Amino acid sequence: KVAAMIKDHGYPMVLNVVIHRYNIGHMKEILEMAEALGADYIELANTQYYG
Repeated sequence: KVAAMIKDHGYPMVLNVVIHRYNIGHMKEILEMAEALGADYIELANTQYYG
C-alpha cells in the first residue's frame, strides 16, 4: 500500500535491498517484486563482514 501511495503522489519509488548469503539466491524474485511494486529504482547493497 505504501509503495502505491508514494507513486500516487508523484515521488520516485526506490527499493533498497540488502543482499546477503540467505537471499542472494532469490534475486529473480526480488527483481520481480520490485517490478510488481512499480519501483523506479533498485538499490542493491552488499552486507559487510565485520569481526
